[in-house]
Amino acid sequence: MTDFDVQKIRDFLTSRSKDNIPGSITLQGLTGSAVYFPVASLVKKGLQKIHILILENSTQASYAAGDLSVLLGYEHVYLFPASYRGTGKTARQDESFQVQRTTALRAVSEYFRQ
Repeated sequence: MTDFDVQKIRDFLTSRSKDNIPGSITLQGLTGSAVYFPVASLVKKGLQKIHILILENSTQASYAAGDLSVLLGYEHVYLFPASYRGTGKTARQDESFQVQRTTALRAVSEYFRQ
């Protein structure tokens, strides 16, 4: 049994959507890709808004982006990685990261032009 409670999520969405108030919710007891099913559900409820998911490291962020892309569609999910690959003296700019960052920023910019 997990602490995941669909009714809590539904209540949270209902209370926040009425007043258009930003907020956060903590989900416990979910592992792997199962975490992203309720996240996708939350995002679908407000698909015309920007949702930001902050994860602990780039590996988790990449997995999350992959899972959410499948659930929400690739056109709705953007990864905003660090500018550099590596740390300290081994850090170097990564051109693919720059492309991903630019694509994400362009999507946000286009959202606010509407």
